[in-house]
Amino acid sequence: MELDEFSEKLGSDLPAPGGGAAAAYILSLAAATAQKAMVFSKPQGLESVPFLDSMRRNGLKLCEEDQRTFLEWQKAKKLPKETEEQKKIRQAEVNRAAAECANVPVEVGKDAIFLIFKLDILFKDCSKYLISDLACAASFALAALQATRVNIEINLPYVKDEDVLEEMHSFLDEFYEDTYKKGTDLIEKCRCAING
Repeated sequence: MELDEFSEKLGSDLPAPGGGAAAAYILSLAAATAQKAMVFSKPQGLESVPFLDSMRRNGLKLCEEDQRTFLEWQKAKKLPKETEEQKKIRQAEVNRAAAECANVPVEVGKDAIFLIFKLDILFKDCSKYLISDLACAASFALAALQATRVNIEINLPYVKDEDVLEEMHSFLDEFYEDTYKKGTDLIEKCRCAING
């Protein structure tokens, strides 16, 4: 999907893409912006390029996955429920699709967290002329993390799979605040380097 098409569909009355897909796309932009910074940095910085490129591609994959799983959940909700057997089948499909839907933002969030910590390590290898790109990458990763949190929270009531629920709660309870502070601190460190 082209950029113009994606943003047009995002702003339309179509069910997908939505905020979850946008969060995954922002994660991809974060990785790509960091990749740009490291391509033009010291030789040590180039070592991180394959990892960043992989994360960039994974963000795009998760963007598509978010759209696919949401549409599957909507489709499952439209299954017939006239008989007890149909109700049972429908509920099982709705629950399966809801768990798949909820898993995508968790994956986006985990990647955003990993990227933020990786960017903090990469700061020392970043060219002084590309520090602003590294700061942008951290900003985008934080935006993806914030969007992920609300996407996980809105999915909670619909998920019946205990393992998926536990993973969602674990993400919200254990990872968010420390990572957010790490990201904001990195942005300030970049700003200090820029402003001397």
